[in-house]
Amino acid sequence: MKNFKILLASIISTVMFSGFSFGSFSNDSDDERRAKRVAESREALELLVKEEPKAEKEIVNAYGIATFKNYGMSMMMMSADGGRGLAYSNKTKKVTFMNMASGGMGMGLGAKEYYSVFVFDDEKAFNDFVEDGWEINSEADISFTQDDNGEKLNESYSVAKGVKVYKVTKNGAILQMNMHGSKYWKCKDLN
Repeated sequence: MKNFKILLASIISTVMFSGFSFGSFSNDSDDERRAKRVAESREALELLVKEEPKAEKEIVNAYGIATFKNYGMSMMMMSADGGRGLAYSNKTKKVTFMNMASGGMGMGLGAKEYYSVFVFDDEKAFNDFVEDGWEINSEADISFTQDDNGEKLNESYSVAKGVKVYKVTKNGAILQMNMHGSKYWKCKDLN
C-alpha cells in the first residue's frame, strides 16, 4: 500500500510541477480539466485496488498505466461509449491526457459509468498505446451495481502481450454482447 500511495502522489506532483494549477472544476479551463482527470484517475486506481487488491502490485511494478472514466450505453442492436483519461509512465513520470470513443453493433440493453485501467508491463506496449492509440474489438459484458453496499461485477483481461485491462463499474447496469471498435488518442488541448 505504501508504494501505491507513492505512485498516486507521483502522478499528482508530476501534474502540479508541470505548471498545471488546481482549482474549481466549475469552469472549463484547461488547467481545471487536467486536474479533474487526475482526480478521476486517482478515484479509478483507489476503487480498483479496493475491489481487486492484487492489482496494486501490478500497478506499482508496471512500466506505465492508463486510466479512463467512461460512460457506455447499449440499446437493442447498437452500443456507444465515450471517455476521458490519462496515461502515466512510472519510469519517466510523464502524464499524457487522452480521450476514448467506442461504437458497435450487437445485442444489449443498459447504461453504465465505469473506469478502465490499463496496466502496461513494458515500454513498447505503453508507447504504442500513447502514440498510436488502439482499436479493441469484440466484447461480452455483464456489469451491474446496486448501491454503496450492493454487489458489483467487474472484469479484467489481457488485450495484448504485456497489457492487462481492468474494468470497474461505478454505476449502472448493462448486459451486452457485441462487436465494436474502441479508439484511444491524445487530447491535443491538454498536452
